[in-house]
Order: sequence, then C-alpha cells, then structure tokens
Amino acid sequence: MMTCMSDQRPQDGRAGASSQPAVKTADTTATRPIRTALPIWEAYGRVCERLGTDRSADLRDHMAAQIREYGDEQDLADLEAGLKELADRHRAKYQDRAPRGPAIPHRGDVAGIDALPEEVRRIVQAVAKEGPVTAKRVTAAIGLDLEAPTIAKVRARLKRLVALDWLAEEVPGRFTVRT
Repeated sequence: MMTCMSDQRPQDGRAGASSQPAVKTADTTATRPIRTALPIWEAYGRVCERLGTDRSADLRDHMAAQIREYGDEQDLADLEAGLKELADRHRAKYQDRAPRGPAIPHRGDVAGIDALPEEVRRIVQAVAKEGPVTAKRVTAAIGLDLEAPTIAKVRARLKRLVALDWLAEEVPGRFTVRT
C-alpha cells in the first residue's frame, strides 16, 4: 500500500530537518514524496512510460478524479484553483517559445485533407487506414520511434486533431477519422 508522507515532514525525509512544508515561496506547487516499495515505483514508471505519460501527470490525474468524485465544495474549489495555477505556470514557462509543429486548420475552414501540412496529413491517413487506433499504433504507422516522449507528442497531436474536428475519440485513447 502506498502512503503519503505528511506535508509537515521534511522533503528529504530526514529526522531533525526543517518541519516546514516543502512549498516554494512563489506558488503552492511542491514536491511531495510518497512512501512505496522501489519495485512498485519502478514498475509504475515503466507502465506510465508505455502509456506515454509520467508518474507525476498520472498521479495528478488520479487525484483530480478522486476529488471530482468524492470531494465537497471546498475540495472542488481547491482543485480548480490548483489546476488554474498549474495552467498559469505552464503558460508562463512556455509563453516565449515558438509554437511547435505546423499550424493545423480547423476542418470546417478548409476544403479537405490536402490543406493539412504533410506531417499532419500522414497522421490522419494512418488513422483512416488503421481504424480505431491508439497513439502508439499511429506512431509506428508513420515510422517514428516508439519511445514514450515520441508517443506522447503524437498523442498530443491526435488530441489537437480531435479538437479541430479532423478526428474523433469516442473511446478514450482510440482515435478514428471524423465522418
């Protein structure tokens, strides 16, 4: 069983260290150590990698789901405040970076698939050919390496194509071409 360490416990877990919570002064995000067996932690890391995510993102998603299902009004308000803070931090961190990848037009704004950049068109064509498909299968179909960061980038592109009405995701993690 995995148990959370107290917020009042020192971040490094040593006795006699500061009893202050591991909170940075600029915000309320912090590193929170958890106590679990090393083999479990390593297996969890491998599973997250195969899923194209990392432990932190997976744990945050799990916490948010638990709060949404079982939380009271205060818990839900705290969740929303925390998610807003994380989004603001992400936006501030990446605001000066150039956009990655080609611009993708909304499906309703163009005549057809030929209007898509080549890289994106290959993704849509792979989804059309394979049927309901995972990000990992699309990654393989377009000839990219099957490393977790690459699969995560393809998954992000697939999600973007769903938002722009090129693809559908009727079953979570399974993508099809929108008809």
